[in-house]
Amino acid sequence: MKKLFVYGLSIAMVAGAASCKKTSKGKLSNEWTVSSMENTSSSTNSNGDVSTETMTIDGSTITIVQTDSPSGGSTTTTTNTGTVNSAKMTISKDGTWSRDLDITIVSEDEFGGVTYTTTTNSVIAESGTWDFLNGVSKDFKKNERVVFNTLSSSSTSSSTTEAGGTSSTSSSTDTDTYSEGEMSEIMVVVESKGKELQMKAEESSTSTSSNTGGGSTTTSNSSASGMTTITLTQE
Repeated sequence: MKKLFVYGLSIAMVAGAASCKKTSKGKLSNEWTVSSMENTSSSTNSNGDVSTETMTIDGSTITIVQTDSPSGGSTTTTTNTGTVNSAKMTISKDGTWSRDLDITIVSEDEFGGVTYTTTTNSVIAESGTWDFLNGVSKDFKKNERVVFNTLSSSSTSSSTTEAGGTSSTSSSTDTDTYSEGEMSEIMVVVESKGKELQMKAEESSTSTSSNTGGGSTTTSNSSASGMTTITLTQE
C-alpha cells in the first residue's frame, strides 16, 4: 500500500486560505487523531497515459480509487475499501512530530473465473522535525505555513490472499532515514480552532529526459501533481 502522503514532489503553495484564528506552537502541539484526510495524486507520461489515485479517510473508513487512462485506450477504475484501525499524529513543542497509521484494506480480483480476496494490513510510522515557515511569501500570514521534515519512516505490510479454499500469506518491511530537509512537506493551516486543526498542501512537478542514439535524440516529458487535505481532532 502506498504511503498516505505524496513525497518526491516539489511543493506549490496553496494560496487564499486563511486560518480562522492565530496559530501558535501551543495550538499545534498536542496528540491528534486523523479524523479525515483526502489525498489525490495524478501523473502523466510522455505517451499521454494518465494515472490518478484518490485516497480518502473518513473516521474509521478508508477508500482508495485508482484510475488508469491510457492514451487511445479504455479507462479502468479500481476501488478498494478498508478500515482505519488507528490514525494518530503527535506534534510537540520541542519541534518534533510523529505520525502512526494502522490500516487494513480488502481487495478482490477475478482470474479465470476464480475470485481472489486479499486482506492487507499496513502499519506506517513516520517522525521528524517541524517549524513554521515565515518570511518567504507575502501571500501568507505569520504561522500560517508549517514545514514537516521527515527524518525516519517505516512500514510493515502483511497480506493474506484466499482463493478456491486455499490461502497464502506474504509480508514485507521497509525502513528509511533522511537528512534534514531531504524529505519534507509544507502544509498551509486552513483552520485552527478549539480541538480541531485543518491543513492542506498542493504539490506539482515536471521532468524531462533525453536519450541520444543512432544519430537522433528522443525527448520525454512527464508531470505529476497532488493535493492533500487533513483534519486533526482531539478527544
